[in-house]
Amino acid sequence: MTLISFRKKHDPGYDTSALLLSDLRSQPETADLLDQIGRVQVIINDYLDGFEARSSDYGSLMPSIRIIKMSKERQRGAVLFELFNILNRDRFSFVDRRLCDYTTADEYARATEKIEFDGVVQTIKIEEQINRRQGMRWIDSGFSSFPRKVMDADDFETYYTCYLAPRHKDYYRREWCEAKRVPFSPQADPRIRKTIRLVMILGFIAVCLMKLKYRSTK
Repeated sequence: MTLISFRKKHDPGYDTSALLLSDLRSQPETADLLDQIGRVQVIINDYLDGFEARSSDYGSLMPSIRIIKMSKERQRGAVLFELFNILNRDRFSFVDRRLCDYTTADEYARATEKIEFDGVVQTIKIEEQINRRQGMRWIDSGFSSFPRKVMDADDFETYYTCYLAPRHKDYYRREWCEAKRVPFSPQADPRIRKTIRLVMILGFIAVCLMKLKYRSTK
């Protein structure tokens, strides 16, 4: 799954999935992925529960990828990432079968997100190859916001803890809670907590400076 991010309003994207798949087949890297999977259905939606893309029906003869309307390069990137999720369907199925064996919701989320992380790393590599050859940003998965050193080092722990959106983790945490029939409570974004703490510290410093200034004028 890919979370929604800023989209270019002047580029409405593809009118049909057939044109999108045709363009992806024009690049050897993405054509090879499509050949490995075989038949795949791409559906373009107006809205997708807060995500840019989702793949499903891994067990069917023709898995599907749903994407929203956004720029063409983002649509290409979203499909590229979901192709890796489909190729990793056996790994996802293995984790799903063991869902109740995980002792916490976060443990299950980590196991699932690790599979997606591997797909992110592969997506970035192919994206760079295509864009370098094209001499332009022909494909954009949206993963460029992740620090390069984290992705190059295959550092899943830093990626999961510091950069992966809590809402994305919560999707899998909720699955575990529903299977275990326990209450689900979303986790707060650590980046927001850090911002609040920084604001409080700066506020405290400002108050102290005002007091010092007041005393110096007496």
